[in-house]
Amino acid sequence: MAGRKVLCPKCLVLVDEDDIGERVCPRCKARLCPQAHVVEGKICVRCGWEDPNYNLWQKRQRAAAQPAVSQQPTGHAAKAGRICPKCGVDVEAGLRRCPNCGWLFPPARGVERAAPSAMPSPSTPPVIADYSRVPLRDRVPAVPGGPSPILKGRGAKGVARREWNFSPVRRFLQPVGAGLLVLGVIAGVVFGVYSGVVKHEGPGEGAGQKTGADEAPAQPALSAGKIYPFKPAVLPPEGGKIVVSPEGSAFESGAPLTLSAVPAPCYAFERWEGVEGVEGSSPEVTVNFDPKKSITACFKLKDATAPAITGMKVSRYSDIGATIIWRTDEPAKGKVEYGVTKDYGASVEETAFITEHVVNLTGLSPGKTYYFSVTAEDECGNEAAAQSGSFTTVSFVPQGYSVGERAPDFTLPSYKDSYPDSPNNPSSPYYIGDQVSLSQFRGKWVLLNLWNTFCAACIGEFPHLRAFYGDEGWANRNSADARWVVVTVCLDGRTDRIVKLEEKYKYQVGLFTFPILVDDGEKRIVTELYRVTYVPKSVFIDPDGIIRAVKVGQFRSVEEVEELATQLLDLSPGGGSAE
Repeated sequence: MAGRKVLCPKCLVLVDEDDIGERVCPRCKARLCPQAHVVEGKICVRCGWEDPNYNLWQKRQRAAAQPAVSQQPTGHAAKAGRICPKCGVDVEAGLRRCPNCGWLFPPARGVERAAPSAMPSPSTPPVIADYSRVPLRDRVPAVPGGPSPILKGRGAKGVARREWNFSPVRRFLQPVGAGLLVLGVIAGVVFGVYSGVVKHEGPGEGAGQKTGADEAPAQPALSAGKIYPFKPAVLPPEGGKIVVSPEGSAFESGAPLTLSAVPAPCYAFERWEGVEGVEGSSPEVTVNFDPKKSITACFKLKDATAPAITGMKVSRYSDIGATIIWRTDEPAKGKVEYGVTKDYGASVEETAFITEHVVNLTGLSPGKTYYFSVTAEDECGNEAAAQSGSFTTVSFVPQGYSVGERAPDFTLPSYKDSYPDSPNNPSSPYYIGDQVSLSQFRGKWVLLNLWNTFCAACIGEFPHLRAFYGDEGWANRNSADARWVVVTVCLDGRTDRIVKLEEKYKYQVGLFTFPILVDDGEKRIVTELYRVTYVPKSVFIDPDGIIRAVKVGQFRSVEEVEELATQLLDLSPGGGSAE
Protein backbone atom coordinates (compact mmCIF):
# COMPACT_ATOMS: atom_id res chain seq x y z
CA MET A 1 0.00 0.00 0.00
CA ALA A 2 1.57 3.28 -1.14
CA GLY A 3 2.00 6.07 1.39
CA ARG A 4 0.46 9.46 1.10
CA LYS A 5 1.96 12.13 -1.13
CA VAL A 6 3.78 15.06 0.41
CA LEU A 7 4.64 18.49 -0.88
CA CYS A 8 8.31 19.29 -1.39
CA PRO A 9 8.97 22.45 0.65
CA LYS A 10 11.74 23.59 -1.72
CA CYS A 11 10.08 23.41 -5.13
CA LEU A 12 6.42 22.78 -4.13
CA VAL A 13 6.15 19.51 -6.09
CA LEU A 14 4.01 16.60 -4.92
CA VAL A 15 6.28 13.64 -4.08
CA ASP A 16 5.15 10.02 -3.84
CA GLU A 17 7.01 6.94 -2.51
CA ASP A 18 9.20 5.01 -4.92
CA ASP A 19 9.68 1.25 -5.10
CA ILE A 20 11.85 1.16 -1.91
CA GLY A 21 9.57 3.43 0.12
CA GLU A 22 11.62 6.65 -0.30
CA ARG A 23 10.13 10.07 -1.15
CA VAL A 24 12.60 11.80 -3.47
CA CYS A 25 11.65 15.04 -5.18
CA PRO A 26 11.99 14.55 -8.99
CA ARG A 27 13.02 18.14 -9.41
CA CYS A 28 15.50 19.04 -6.63
CA LYS A 29 16.30 15.39 -5.64
CA ALA A 30 15.56 16.21 -1.99
CA ARG A 31 14.60 13.22 0.18
CA LEU A 32 11.49 13.88 2.31
CA CYS A 33 10.00 12.39 5.47
CA PRO A 34 6.25 11.69 5.85
CA GLN A 35 5.90 15.19 7.39
CA ALA A 36 7.39 16.83 4.24
CA HIS A 37 10.70 17.69 5.92
CA VAL A 38 13.94 17.51 3.97
CA VAL A 39 15.94 14.56 5.38
CA GLU A 40 19.70 14.49 4.91
CA GLY A 41 20.53 11.36 6.89
CA LYS A 42 18.76 8.44 8.49
CA ILE A 43 16.83 10.52 11.03
CA CYS A 44 14.83 13.67 10.43
CA VAL A 45 16.20 16.50 12.55
CA ARG A 46 12.80 18.20 12.60
CA CYS A 47 10.36 15.49 13.70
CA GLY A 48 12.70 12.61 14.69
CA TRP A 49 11.42 10.24 11.99
CA GLU A 50 13.87 7.35 11.32
CA ASP A 51 14.09 6.03 7.75
CA PRO A 52 13.74 2.21 7.76
CA ASN A 53 14.98 2.03 4.15
CA TYR A 54 18.04 4.23 4.61
CA ASN A 55 20.56 1.49 3.79
CA LEU A 56 18.70 0.54 0.59
CA TRP A 57 18.63 4.17 -0.49
CA GLN A 58 22.40 4.49 0.14
CA LYS A 59 23.10 1.40 -1.93
CA ARG A 60 21.00 2.77 -4.81
CA GLN A 61 22.83 6.09 -4.63
CA ARG A 62 26.23 4.37 -4.79
CA ALA A 63 25.08 2.11 -7.65
CA ALA A 64 23.78 5.11 -9.60
CA ALA A 65 27.04 7.03 -9.10
CA GLN A 66 29.40 4.16 -10.01
CA PRO A 67 28.98 4.23 -13.84
CA ALA A 68 29.39 7.96 -13.87
CA VAL A 69 32.77 7.68 -12.09
CA SER A 70 34.20 5.36 -14.73
CA GLN A 71 33.21 7.69 -17.60
CA GLN A 72 35.68 10.11 -19.12
CA PRO A 73 33.79 13.43 -19.06
CA THR A 74 34.66 16.30 -21.39
CA GLY A 75 34.09 19.97 -21.41
CA HIS A 76 32.36 21.44 -18.42
CA ALA A 77 31.95 18.04 -16.67
CA ALA A 78 35.70 17.34 -16.83
CA LYS A 79 36.37 20.40 -14.73
CA ALA A 80 34.04 19.37 -11.93
CA GLY A 81 35.42 17.49 -8.92
CA ARG A 82 32.07 16.08 -7.76
CA ILE A 83 28.34 16.89 -7.77
CA CYS A 84 26.45 17.98 -4.63
CA PRO A 85 23.77 15.31 -4.08
CA LYS A 86 21.49 17.92 -2.53
CA CYS A 87 21.31 20.79 -4.96
CA GLY A 88 23.16 19.34 -7.99
CA VAL A 89 25.80 22.12 -8.08
CA ASP A 90 29.23 21.30 -9.52
CA VAL A 91 31.77 21.40 -6.58
CA GLU A 92 35.46 21.90 -7.23
CA ALA A 93 37.87 19.11 -6.31
CA GLY A 94 39.33 19.50 -2.83
CA LEU A 95 36.31 21.29 -1.32
CA ARG A 96 34.38 19.38 1.35
CA ARG A 97 31.41 21.80 1.62
CA CYS A 98 29.02 22.77 -1.17
CA PRO A 99 29.31 26.54 -1.79
CA ASN A 100 25.60 26.70 -2.78
CA CYS A 101 23.69 24.79 -0.08
CA GLY A 102 26.39 24.09 2.52
CA TRP A 103 26.32 20.26 2.08
CA LEU A 104 29.26 18.63 3.94
CA PHE A 105 30.81 15.78 1.99
CA PRO A 106 31.95 12.70 4.04
CA PRO A 107 35.77 12.44 4.43
CA ALA A 108 36.16 9.20 2.41
CA ARG A 109 32.83 8.66 0.76
CA GLY A 110 32.17 11.80 -1.27
CA VAL A 111 30.12 11.22 -4.41
CA GLU A 112 32.23 12.08 -7.45
CA ARG A 113 30.59 11.89 -10.81
CA ALA A 114 30.37 13.86 -14.03
CA ALA A 115 28.01 16.75 -14.23
CA PRO A 116 24.73 15.97 -15.96
CA SER A 117 24.64 16.86 -19.64
CA ALA A 118 21.44 18.75 -19.20
CA MET A 119 20.24 20.58 -16.13
CA PRO A 120 16.53 20.89 -15.47
CA SER A 121 15.19 23.96 -17.17
CA PRO A 122 14.09 26.59 -14.68
CA SER A 123 11.31 27.51 -17.06
CA THR A 124 9.71 24.08 -16.74
CA PRO A 125 6.55 24.69 -14.77
CA PRO A 126 6.36 22.51 -11.65
CA VAL A 127 3.31 20.59 -10.76
CA ILE A 128 1.64 22.78 -8.19
CA ALA A 129 -0.74 21.21 -5.72
CA ASP A 130 -3.14 22.98 -3.47
CA TYR A 131 -0.69 25.02 -1.38
CA SER A 132 -3.29 25.64 1.28
CA ARG A 133 -3.04 21.99 2.37
CA VAL A 134 0.69 22.24 3.22
CA PRO A 135 1.27 23.03 6.91
CA LEU A 136 2.47 26.52 7.58
CA ARG A 137 5.68 25.33 9.27
CA ASP A 138 6.61 23.34 6.15
CA ARG A 139 6.19 26.22 3.70
CA VAL A 140 9.94 26.97 3.45
CA PRO A 141 10.94 28.13 -0.03
CA ALA A 142 14.37 27.33 -1.38
CA VAL A 143 16.91 30.18 -1.11
CA PRO A 144 18.80 30.55 -4.37
CA GLY A 145 22.56 30.80 -4.02
CA GLY A 146 22.62 29.98 -0.30
CA PRO A 147 22.41 27.01 2.02
CA SER A 148 19.13 25.41 2.86
CA PRO A 149 17.50 26.99 5.93
CA ILE A 150 16.98 23.49 7.33
CA LEU A 151 20.77 22.85 7.39
CA LYS A 152 21.74 26.13 9.05
CA GLY A 153 23.60 26.06 12.35
CA ARG A 154 23.69 22.91 14.47
CA GLY A 155 21.16 21.07 12.29
CA ALA A 156 23.64 20.80 9.44
CA LYS A 157 26.34 19.42 11.70
CA GLY A 158 23.96 16.82 13.13
CA VAL A 159 22.99 15.68 9.67
CA ALA A 160 26.63 15.46 8.60
CA ARG A 161 27.48 13.27 11.57
CA ARG A 162 24.60 10.90 10.80
CA GLU A 163 25.88 10.49 7.24
CA TRP A 164 28.98 8.59 8.47
CA ASN A 165 29.03 4.90 7.65
CA PHE A 166 30.30 3.02 10.76
CA SER A 167 31.81 -0.49 10.44
CA PRO A 168 29.80 -3.52 11.70
CA VAL A 169 32.30 -4.03 14.57
CA ARG A 170 31.85 -0.45 15.75
CA ARG A 171 28.06 -0.66 15.44
CA PHE A 172 28.26 -3.78 17.69
CA LEU A 173 30.72 -2.43 20.26
CA GLN A 174 28.97 0.90 20.81
CA PRO A 175 25.78 -0.50 22.41
CA VAL A 176 27.73 -3.25 24.23
CA GLY A 177 30.14 -0.72 25.75
CA ALA A 178 27.28 1.54 26.77
CA GLY A 179 25.55 -1.40 28.46
CA LEU A 180 28.69 -2.40 30.37
CA LEU A 181 29.17 1.20 31.50
CA VAL A 182 25.62 1.30 32.84
CA LEU A 183 26.09 -2.04 34.62
CA GLY A 184 29.32 -0.78 36.24
CA VAL A 185 27.60 2.35 37.53
CA ILE A 186 24.71 0.30 38.94
CA ALA A 187 27.11 -2.18 40.60
CA GLY A 188 29.06 0.68 42.20
CA VAL A 189 25.89 2.22 43.60
CA VAL A 190 24.68 -1.13 44.98
CA PHE A 191 28.08 -1.86 46.61
CA GLY A 192 28.18 1.58 48.22
CA VAL A 193 24.67 1.18 49.64
CA TYR A 194 25.49 -2.32 50.94
CA SER A 195 28.75 -1.16 52.57
CA GLY A 196 26.94 1.68 54.31
CA VAL A 197 24.26 -0.68 55.64
CA VAL A 198 26.84 -3.21 56.94
CA LYS A 199 28.90 -0.49 58.60
CA HIS A 200 25.80 0.98 60.19
CA GLU A 201 24.51 -2.35 61.54
CA GLY A 202 27.89 -3.97 62.51
CA PRO A 203 29.34 -3.90 66.03
CA GLY A 204 31.22 -0.70 66.80
CA GLU A 205 34.64 -2.21 67.54
CA GLY A 206 37.43 0.11 66.51
CA ALA A 207 40.16 2.39 67.69
CA GLY A 208 37.73 5.28 67.89
CA GLN A 209 35.07 3.50 69.94
CA LYS A 210 34.31 5.32 73.17
CA THR A 211 33.58 3.56 76.45
CA GLY A 212 32.61 4.80 79.86
CA ALA A 213 29.67 5.46 82.11
CA ASP A 214 28.73 8.72 80.35
CA GLU A 215 28.92 7.25 76.81
CA ALA A 216 27.40 3.76 76.74
CA PRO A 217 27.87 1.79 73.50
CA ALA A 218 24.89 1.70 71.20
CA GLN A 219 22.88 -1.51 71.58
CA PRO A 220 21.72 -3.31 68.42
CA ALA A 221 18.03 -3.36 67.72
CA LEU A 222 16.87 -6.96 68.11
CA SER A 223 14.62 -8.57 65.54
CA ALA A 224 13.26 -12.09 65.29
CA GLY A 225 15.30 -14.48 63.15
CA LYS A 226 18.27 -12.11 62.75
CA ILE A 227 21.83 -13.39 63.30
CA TYR A 228 24.14 -11.40 65.62
CA PRO A 229 27.92 -11.81 66.08
CA PHE A 230 29.16 -13.35 69.34
CA LYS A 231 32.67 -12.45 70.49
CA PRO A 232 33.37 -13.35 74.13
CA ALA A 233 36.43 -11.72 75.69
CA VAL A 234 39.37 -13.25 77.58
CA LEU A 235 41.34 -11.49 80.34
CA PRO A 236 44.29 -11.48 80.09
CA PRO A 237 44.33 -12.31 76.36
CA GLU A 238 47.10 -14.90 76.82
CA GLY A 239 45.32 -16.51 79.77
CA GLY A 240 43.31 -19.03 77.73
CA LYS A 241 40.37 -19.34 75.37
CA ILE A 242 36.58 -19.89 75.33
CA VAL A 243 35.08 -22.88 73.52
CA VAL A 244 31.48 -22.28 72.33
CA SER A 245 29.01 -25.09 71.75
CA PRO A 246 27.43 -25.28 69.21
CA GLU A 247 30.34 -23.97 67.18
CA GLY A 248 29.93 -20.67 65.41
CA SER A 249 30.56 -16.95 65.66
CA ALA A 250 27.00 -15.65 65.11
CA PHE A 251 23.67 -16.75 66.60
CA GLU A 252 20.07 -15.69 66.97
CA SER A 253 19.02 -13.76 70.04
CA GLY A 254 18.04 -16.13 72.85
CA ALA A 255 19.89 -19.16 71.45
CA PRO A 256 21.19 -21.49 74.22
CA LEU A 257 25.02 -21.61 74.28
CA THR A 258 27.44 -23.68 76.35
CA LEU A 259 30.68 -21.84 77.18
CA SER A 260 33.82 -23.64 78.38
CA ALA A 261 36.82 -21.68 79.66
CA VAL A 262 40.09 -23.46 78.78
CA PRO A 263 43.14 -21.98 80.57
CA ALA A 264 46.55 -21.74 78.93
CA PRO A 265 49.62 -23.35 80.55
CA CYS A 266 50.49 -21.67 83.84
CA TYR A 267 47.01 -20.10 84.08
CA ALA A 268 43.88 -21.14 86.00
CA PHE A 269 40.26 -20.12 85.44
CA GLU A 270 39.02 -17.53 87.95
CA ARG A 271 35.49 -16.28 87.14
CA TRP A 272 32.93 -15.21 84.52
CA GLU A 273 31.87 -11.61 83.94
CA GLY A 274 28.57 -10.75 82.28
CA VAL A 275 26.96 -14.11 83.11
CA GLU A 276 24.06 -13.95 85.57
CA GLY A 277 23.17 -16.68 88.03
CA VAL A 278 26.58 -18.40 88.02
CA GLU A 279 27.88 -19.39 91.42
CA GLY A 280 31.49 -20.22 92.20
CA SER A 281 34.13 -20.51 89.51
CA SER A 282 32.74 -23.20 87.24
CA PRO A 283 34.63 -23.10 83.92
CA GLU A 284 31.55 -24.35 82.00
CA VAL A 285 28.24 -22.45 81.90
CA THR A 286 25.08 -22.42 79.75
CA VAL A 287 23.60 -19.06 78.77
CA ASN A 288 20.90 -17.68 76.48
CA PHE A 289 22.61 -15.48 73.93
CA ASP A 290 21.90 -11.78 74.37
CA PRO A 291 23.58 -9.51 71.79
CA LYS A 292 23.26 -6.55 74.18
CA LYS A 293 25.52 -8.15 76.81
CA SER A 294 29.22 -8.97 76.73
CA ILE A 295 30.73 -12.06 78.34
CA THR A 296 34.30 -12.25 79.66
CA ALA A 297 36.30 -15.20 81.02
CA CYS A 298 38.90 -14.15 83.59
CA PHE A 299 42.05 -16.21 84.21
CA LYS A 300 44.86 -15.86 86.75
CA LEU A 301 48.44 -17.06 86.94
CA LYS A 302 48.69 -20.51 88.46
CA ASP A 303 52.37 -20.24 89.36
CA ALA A 304 54.07 -16.96 90.17
CA THR A 305 56.93 -18.44 92.22
CA ALA A 306 60.40 -18.82 90.74
CA PRO A 307 62.18 -22.19 91.10
CA ALA A 308 64.72 -22.61 93.89
CA ILE A 309 68.28 -23.73 93.05
CA THR A 310 70.07 -26.03 95.51
CA GLY A 311 73.20 -28.22 95.52
CA MET A 312 75.09 -26.28 92.88
CA LYS A 313 78.71 -27.39 92.48
CA VAL A 314 81.44 -28.25 90.01
CA SER A 315 81.30 -32.03 89.97
CA ARG A 316 84.47 -32.49 87.91
CA TYR A 317 86.89 -30.52 85.80
CA SER A 318 89.97 -31.18 83.72
CA ASP A 319 92.31 -29.26 81.46
CA ILE A 320 89.72 -28.76 78.71
CA GLY A 321 86.29 -29.06 80.34
CA ALA A 322 84.13 -29.07 83.45
CA THR A 323 80.71 -30.26 84.64
CA ILE A 324 78.35 -28.15 86.78
CA ILE A 325 75.38 -29.78 88.55
CA TRP A 326 72.44 -28.46 90.60
CA ARG A 327 68.82 -29.20 91.50
CA THR A 328 65.56 -27.24 91.30
CA ASP A 329 62.34 -27.76 93.32
CA GLU A 330 60.26 -27.80 90.09
CA PRO A 331 60.91 -28.60 86.43
CA ALA A 332 62.93 -25.81 84.86
CA LYS A 333 65.38 -25.07 82.08
CA GLY A 334 68.88 -24.29 83.25
CA LYS A 335 71.42 -21.86 81.84
CA VAL A 336 75.12 -21.49 82.64
CA GLU A 337 77.10 -18.41 81.66
CA TYR A 338 80.87 -18.69 81.98
CA GLY A 339 84.13 -17.03 81.02
CA VAL A 340 87.62 -16.07 82.22
CA THR A 341 86.17 -12.79 83.61
CA LYS A 342 83.00 -11.98 85.55
CA ASP A 343 81.52 -10.57 82.36
CA TYR A 344 81.38 -14.21 81.17
CA GLY A 345 80.97 -14.19 77.37
CA ALA A 346 79.81 -17.78 76.72
CA SER A 347 76.73 -19.73 77.77
CA VAL A 348 75.11 -23.17 77.65
CA GLU A 349 71.32 -23.63 77.85
CA GLU A 350 69.27 -26.74 78.54
CA THR A 351 66.44 -27.68 76.22
CA ALA A 352 64.12 -29.59 78.59
CA PHE A 353 62.31 -28.84 81.86
CA ILE A 354 63.99 -31.06 84.47
CA THR A 355 64.86 -31.01 88.18
CA GLU A 356 68.30 -32.68 88.04
CA HIS A 357 70.59 -30.43 86.03
CA VAL A 358 73.97 -31.38 84.56
CA VAL A 359 75.75 -28.99 82.22
CA ASN A 360 79.08 -29.79 80.55
CA LEU A 361 81.44 -26.94 79.67
CA THR A 362 83.82 -27.80 76.83
CA GLY A 363 86.60 -26.09 74.92
CA LEU A 364 88.25 -24.64 78.03
CA SER A 365 91.91 -23.70 78.25
CA PRO A 366 94.35 -25.49 80.62
CA GLY A 367 95.46 -23.75 83.83
CA LYS A 368 92.92 -20.88 83.78
CA THR A 369 90.32 -19.69 86.27
CA TYR A 370 86.74 -19.58 84.97
CA TYR A 371 83.79 -17.73 86.50
CA PHE A 372 80.24 -18.98 86.00
CA SER A 373 76.63 -18.10 86.86
CA VAL A 374 73.68 -20.52 87.06
CA THR A 375 69.99 -19.60 86.51
CA ALA A 376 66.80 -21.58 85.90
CA GLU A 377 63.39 -20.69 84.43
CA ASP A 378 60.18 -22.70 84.92
CA GLU A 379 57.38 -23.29 82.41
CA CYS A 380 55.57 -20.11 83.46
CA GLY A 381 58.56 -17.88 82.84
CA ASN A 382 59.53 -17.41 86.49
CA GLU A 383 63.32 -17.11 86.68
CA ALA A 384 65.36 -18.14 89.72
CA ALA A 385 67.97 -15.87 91.23
CA ALA A 386 71.42 -16.45 89.77
CA GLN A 387 74.08 -18.31 91.70
CA SER A 388 77.73 -17.88 90.80
CA GLY A 389 81.04 -19.65 91.38
CA SER A 390 84.47 -20.30 89.90
CA PHE A 391 87.00 -23.08 89.23
CA THR A 392 90.49 -23.47 87.81
CA THR A 393 91.23 -25.97 85.07
CA VAL A 394 94.08 -28.46 85.32
CA SER A 395 97.30 -27.31 83.69
CA PHE A 396 98.19 -30.69 82.15
CA VAL A 397 96.64 -34.17 82.01
CA PRO A 398 98.98 -36.97 80.94
CA GLN A 399 97.84 -39.90 78.84
CA GLY A 400 97.72 -43.30 80.52
CA TYR A 401 95.66 -46.19 81.77
CA SER A 402 95.22 -45.06 85.41
CA VAL A 403 92.53 -42.95 87.08
CA GLY A 404 93.07 -39.24 86.46
CA GLU A 405 94.90 -39.79 83.19
CA ARG A 406 93.55 -39.25 79.70
CA ALA A 407 92.40 -42.52 78.11
CA PRO A 408 94.46 -43.57 75.06
CA ASP A 409 92.59 -43.29 71.79
CA PHE A 410 92.23 -46.20 69.36
CA THR A 411 90.34 -47.16 66.18
CA LEU A 412 89.04 -50.73 65.71
CA PRO A 413 86.66 -52.56 63.35
CA SER A 414 83.25 -53.64 64.64
CA TYR A 415 81.87 -57.14 64.93
CA LYS A 416 79.12 -58.04 62.44
CA ASP A 417 75.92 -60.04 63.06
CA SER A 418 72.45 -60.20 61.49
CA TYR A 419 70.11 -59.80 64.45
CA PRO A 420 67.41 -57.12 64.08
CA ASP A 421 68.05 -53.89 66.06
CA SER A 422 71.53 -55.11 66.96
CA PRO A 423 74.20 -52.37 66.99
CA ASN A 424 76.49 -54.86 65.21
CA ASN A 425 74.07 -55.32 62.27
CA PRO A 426 74.91 -52.98 59.36
CA SER A 427 71.20 -52.87 58.45
CA SER A 428 70.13 -51.80 61.95
CA PRO A 429 69.37 -48.14 62.77
CA TYR A 430 71.57 -48.57 65.85
CA TYR A 431 74.62 -49.78 63.89
CA ILE A 432 77.78 -48.41 65.50
CA GLY A 433 79.82 -48.27 62.29
CA ASP A 434 82.50 -50.17 60.41
CA GLN A 435 85.45 -48.41 62.08
CA VAL A 436 84.98 -46.91 65.54
CA SER A 437 87.31 -44.56 67.46
CA LEU A 438 87.15 -43.86 71.18
CA SER A 439 87.60 -40.12 70.58
CA GLN A 440 84.36 -39.90 68.60
CA PHE A 441 82.44 -40.20 71.90
CA ARG A 442 84.15 -37.14 73.42
CA GLY A 443 81.57 -35.09 75.34
CA LYS A 444 79.82 -38.14 76.85
CA TRP A 445 80.55 -40.61 79.61
CA VAL A 446 81.94 -43.87 78.20
CA LEU A 447 81.75 -47.36 79.74
CA LEU A 448 84.61 -49.25 78.03
CA ASN A 449 84.42 -53.01 78.77
CA LEU A 450 87.45 -55.23 77.85
CA TRP A 451 87.01 -59.03 77.55
CA ASN A 452 88.05 -62.15 75.59
CA THR A 453 86.30 -65.30 74.37
CA PHE A 454 88.00 -67.59 76.91
CA CYS A 455 86.62 -65.70 79.96
CA ALA A 456 83.48 -67.18 81.54
CA ALA A 457 83.14 -64.22 83.95
CA CYS A 458 83.15 -61.89 80.96
CA ILE A 459 80.23 -63.73 79.37
CA GLY A 460 78.42 -63.82 82.71
CA GLU A 461 78.21 -60.00 82.94
CA PHE A 462 76.91 -59.55 79.38
CA PRO A 463 73.21 -59.35 80.50
CA HIS A 464 74.05 -56.44 82.85
CA LEU A 465 75.99 -54.57 80.17
CA ARG A 466 73.13 -55.12 77.69
CA ALA A 467 70.59 -53.79 80.23
CA PHE A 468 72.68 -50.66 80.93
CA TYR A 469 73.12 -50.14 77.16
CA GLY A 470 69.37 -50.32 76.48
CA ASP A 471 68.15 -48.29 79.52
CA GLU A 472 66.64 -44.96 78.39
CA GLY A 473 67.92 -43.28 81.55
CA TRP A 474 71.53 -44.25 80.84
CA ALA A 475 72.99 -45.23 77.44
CA ASN A 476 69.64 -45.53 75.62
CA ARG A 477 71.24 -47.56 72.80
CA ASN A 478 74.00 -44.94 72.49
CA SER A 479 71.49 -42.36 71.19
CA ALA A 480 72.54 -38.80 70.49
CA ASP A 481 70.72 -37.37 73.54
CA ALA A 482 72.03 -39.99 76.01
CA ARG A 483 74.68 -39.07 78.59
CA TRP A 484 76.42 -42.47 78.45
CA VAL A 485 77.92 -44.68 75.74
CA VAL A 486 78.66 -48.41 76.06
CA VAL A 487 81.54 -49.92 74.04
CA THR A 488 83.06 -53.40 74.48
CA VAL A 489 86.29 -54.74 72.96
CA CYS A 490 87.06 -58.42 72.28
CA LEU A 491 90.81 -58.45 72.99
CA ASP A 492 91.67 -61.79 71.31
CA GLY A 493 89.86 -60.88 68.04
CA ARG A 494 88.29 -64.34 67.65
CA THR A 495 85.10 -63.54 65.78
CA ASP A 496 84.58 -67.24 65.04
CA ARG A 497 84.41 -67.97 68.75
CA ILE A 498 82.03 -65.05 69.30
CA VAL A 499 79.56 -66.69 66.91
CA LYS A 500 79.87 -70.05 68.67
CA LEU A 501 79.56 -68.53 72.16
CA GLU A 502 76.49 -66.51 71.17
CA GLU A 503 74.80 -69.63 69.78
CA LYS A 504 75.81 -71.72 72.80
CA TYR A 505 74.80 -69.31 75.58
CA LYS A 506 71.94 -67.43 73.97
CA TYR A 507 69.40 -69.01 76.35
CA GLN A 508 71.56 -68.40 79.46
CA VAL A 509 72.87 -64.87 78.84
CA GLY A 510 70.93 -63.83 75.74
CA LEU A 511 72.17 -62.45 72.45
CA PHE A 512 75.25 -60.21 72.29
CA THR A 513 73.21 -57.18 71.19
CA PHE A 514 75.53 -54.47 72.46
CA PRO A 515 78.41 -52.75 70.62
CA ILE A 516 81.40 -55.05 70.13
CA LEU A 517 84.75 -53.98 68.65
CA VAL A 518 87.39 -56.51 67.59
CA ASP A 519 91.05 -56.00 68.53
CA ASP A 520 93.94 -57.47 66.55
CA GLY A 521 94.87 -60.69 68.36
CA GLU A 522 98.49 -60.45 67.23
CA LYS A 523 99.15 -56.72 67.65
CA ARG A 524 97.10 -56.54 70.88
CA ILE A 525 96.61 -52.78 70.50
CA VAL A 526 94.12 -52.18 73.31
CA THR A 527 95.76 -54.73 75.59
CA GLU A 528 99.02 -52.76 75.47
CA LEU A 529 97.38 -49.32 75.74
CA TYR A 530 95.39 -50.19 78.86
CA ARG A 531 97.83 -52.69 80.40
CA VAL A 532 95.22 -55.43 80.61
CA THR A 533 96.33 -58.36 82.78
CA TYR A 534 92.96 -59.52 84.08
CA VAL A 535 89.55 -59.66 82.39
CA PRO A 536 86.86 -58.50 82.51
CA LYS A 537 88.05 -54.92 82.97
CA SER A 538 85.69 -51.91 82.82
CA VAL A 539 87.03 -48.38 82.36
CA PHE A 540 84.78 -45.34 83.07
CA ILE A 541 85.81 -42.29 81.01
CA ASP A 542 84.39 -38.78 81.52
CA PRO A 543 83.31 -36.38 78.70
CA ASP A 544 86.82 -34.90 78.56
CA GLY A 545 88.37 -38.30 77.91
CA ILE A 546 89.84 -38.70 81.41
CA ILE A 547 89.63 -42.01 83.24
CA ARG A 548 87.51 -41.56 86.38
CA ALA A 549 87.18 -45.18 87.57
CA VAL A 550 88.44 -48.68 86.75
CA LYS A 551 86.56 -51.86 87.66
CA VAL A 552 88.45 -55.19 87.45
CA GLY A 553 86.18 -58.20 87.75
CA GLN A 554 82.61 -59.16 86.99
CA PHE A 555 79.54 -56.98 87.58
CA ARG A 556 77.01 -59.04 89.54
CA SER A 557 73.97 -56.96 88.54
CA VAL A 558 72.94 -53.98 86.47
CA GLU A 559 72.27 -52.08 89.71
CA GLU A 560 75.98 -52.34 90.53
CA VAL A 561 76.81 -50.71 87.20
CA GLU A 562 74.27 -47.92 87.75
CA GLU A 563 75.47 -47.28 91.30
CA LEU A 564 79.05 -46.74 90.16
CA ALA A 565 77.88 -44.52 87.30
CA THR A 566 75.82 -42.41 89.73
CA GLN A 567 78.80 -41.95 92.02
CA LEU A 568 80.92 -40.77 89.11
CA LEU A 569 78.39 -38.06 88.19
CA ASP A 570 78.83 -36.55 91.67
CA LEU A 571 82.55 -37.35 91.90
CA SER A 572 84.76 -34.53 93.09
CA PRO A 573 87.90 -33.63 91.09
CA GLY A 574 90.61 -36.24 91.24
CA GLY A 575 88.40 -39.24 90.48
CA GLY A 576 88.55 -42.60 92.17
CA SER A 577 88.75 -46.28 91.51
CA ALA A 578 86.82 -49.39 92.46
CA GLU A 579 88.20 -52.90 92.73
